[in-house]
Amino acid sequence: MTQISIVALAPVIRQSVDTFQERLQTEGESYTVSASYGYDSCQLTLRGDMDYLRGWFRAGLARDIIWRSPNGRVIWNGYVQSMRLQEGGSSRTKSITQMANRIYYVYSSLDTSTNPPTVGAQKTITVNNTESQTVYGVKIETVSGGQITDTAAAVEAATLLTELSRIRIDSQTTFGSGQPPSLSMTCAGYSHMMDWFNYSQVATSGTDNISTIIGLVLAADPNSVISTSSTNIDTNTTQAEEYYNGDRPGWRVISDLAARGGAANNRWVAGVYAGRALIYKQAETVDTRWNPLAANKYLSYQKNPSDPADMILDEAGREIEPWDARPDRLFYTVGYGKQPQYIEQVVFTSPYGLQAKSSDLNPLRAAVLI
Repeated sequence: MTQISIVALAPVIRQSVDTFQERLQTEGESYTVSASYGYDSCQLTLRGDMDYLRGWFRAGLARDIIWRSPNGRVIWNGYVQSMRLQEGGSSRTKSITQMANRIYYVYSSLDTSTNPPTVGAQKTITVNNTESQTVYGVKIETVSGGQITDTAAAVEAATLLTELSRIRIDSQTTFGSGQPPSLSMTCAGYSHMMDWFNYSQVATSGTDNISTIIGLVLAADPNSVISTSSTNIDTNTTQAEEYYNGDRPGWRVISDLAARGGAANNRWVAGVYAGRALIYKQAETVDTRWNPLAANKYLSYQKNPSDPADMILDEAGREIEPWDARPDRLFYTVGYGKQPQYIEQVVFTSPYGLQAKSSDLNPLRAAVLI
C-alpha cells in the first residue's frame, strides 16, 4: 500500500480561526486532474463509527482536502462539495452546489399607481446570509425578477435568500438492504469555486492583454481563494475586451479567455494547482515537423506497450509515478511514430491506478484550408 496521505482542514476562509485538521482513514480514493481546470475532482469514502461519520456529515461541507504523495508533495487539493451518509439501508445526502448565500435580485421597477402600470429603470437588490458566508464563504446567485414592484421585489429577494441559503438534506431508505456505515464524499478543485461569483467590470470598455484580464478576475473573487500572484501567469498579449456585465461566473470567464489561444494560433490552458495557484500558459505543442516547441515547459511522457512493468517515463528516462502524472503533456507511444498525443486529463485511483485521456495533436489545426 502506498503512503499517500489525505488530510482534511477547516474551509479555507476559516483557517485563520478554525484549527481543525485530521488525517483521514479512507478507501476507494481517486482524483482527476484536467488541462482545463487543474485539480478537478476527487472521490473518497470514510469509514468509522456512526458518531464520527455523523459529525463529518454535519460539518464536512467545504472542508479543505489535501492529498500528499509519499514524499510529502501536494498532488491534489480541493474542497468537499457533497456527501452521502450510509447507515444500513438508509442514506442521506447533502451538497453545497445549489446553495447561495448572496442574492443579486435584478428587476425592472413596476409603478402600479398609473393606468396602465409603467416600467421604470432596472434595479438590483442585494441580500446576504452572513451566517452562511462565515461558514462556507460567499456564494452568489443572480436572479431575474422581471417586472415587479419595489415592495414585492424586496419580499421575493428575501424569500429566495432564505430558501437558497439552506443546505438541503435528501434521504432514501431501502428496506432489507443493510450495509456497514460509510460516508462517501465528492470534492471539487478550487477552480470550481471561482464559479461561486460572477465577474463584473463595467468601468472600462477598452481591451487589454488576456493575461492581465485573467489577473483581474482572480482579484475579484470575494473569497480570495486563488492566489493572485502572477508568478505562474504567462504574459499573453492577445487582446480581449475589458467590459463584463456580470452575467458569467468567474471560472467561465477565465476558461473562455484561455480558449482564445495566443500567438501563432497556439492553444493556451488555465488550471489551479498546488498552493491554490493558477497556472496559465501556452499548451505543450509541436511544430509542423512534429518537433516540440522551444517554449514548452514540461518534459514529454512516453510509454512502451511491450514494457512488462507498464511504466510511464519522461523523455529523460525517469519513471513517472502514477500520482505524479499530469495533463498538458506531450505523450509518445513507442512504435507509433513521431506524432504525439496531448494529455487532456489524468485519473489516479489509489494505490497505483492511472488512466490518461489524450487527444490528437495536430500542429496544422489552426490553418485555413481553401
